Amino acid sequence: MTIEEILAKMKGSLSGNIPKDRVDKVLEGVATTFGKLKARATPCLDMMDYLNEESDWTGITALGSDKNLIEYSVEVAEDMLANAGDEVTEESCALVGLFHAIGLANFGDDRLEIHEGEDEEITRMKLGSRSLQILADFTPVEPFEAQAILYQGVSELPVDKLKITELLTDAIKKCA
Repeated sequence: MTIEEILAKMKGSLSGNIPKDRVDKVLEGVATTFGKLKARATPCLDMMDYLNEESDWTGITALGSDKNLIEYSVEVAEDMLANAGDEVTEESCALVGLFHAIGLANFGDDRLEIHEGEDEEITRMKLGSRSLQILADFTPVEPFEAQAILYQGVSELPVDKLKITELLTDAIKKCA
């Protein structure tokens, strides 16, 4: 499967979930950001195909935002890429930005459980854990990428906060 075929599948469902005038821009953003994946492009295509076929990832709202998850994730990835400098690779920014919140996707009855009144940082860590599990089922994830996904939006970490974790946390705040 190619990125063009994946985007064609996504277009129909995105058209029903975000204003039609933004669909092409979002898909262009996915394609551009996806182009930075390099070595992990093929496994990510497989994952995106799986998400298209088995989940509602194109039709859900991002956590803490009123934006569609795909639109929001493209914005997060673009913000990370714009602010990474030389410290974090484009591939890591693309991977983490695009897929940090895929744990929100529902797979039939399998879904992220969020409890009313739950601490936001706990919710973010549960989301990160589920997102990381889905992502790691398809492609290798470097330890620093895993930290960013697992601790997204968490202010105090039990370990040193890495640059990519700061990039993701800052992008989440900006793009919400």
